[in-house]
Parts: sequence; C-alpha cells; structure tokens
Amino acid sequence: MGDLEEKELEIEAMRLKLHRLVLTKKGNLADPEVAEYSAHLDKKIVDYEREKRAGRR
Repeated sequence: MGDLEEKELEIEAMRLKLHRLVLTKKGNLADPEVAEYSAHLDKKIVDYEREKRAGRR
C-alpha cells in the first residue's frame, strides 16, 4: 500500500472518530475536545492534499 493510500485510511478513521466524538458531545461542535480533534483532522487533510499535488508535478 502506498503512502497516500495509508494517509487516506488514516483520515477516514479519524473522520469516523470525530463523528463518534460529536455524538458523545451531543452535537456540540464548540466543545473544546471536538474543536481540537477537528483541527487535527483538518491539518492531516491539508498535508495529504499537498503531498498529492506534489506527486502530480
């Protein structure tokens, strides 16, 4: 499995974890734990997209 594929799987796992976390926080997207995890996921997605674009050049 390639590096990008591994990152895709990691992002998907994190997305599911974030979804479960939001459910446990009763939909409170402003909860500090939700916000922190969401920001972490956002960074992973940005890093993935940058790496994907760099590979196209």
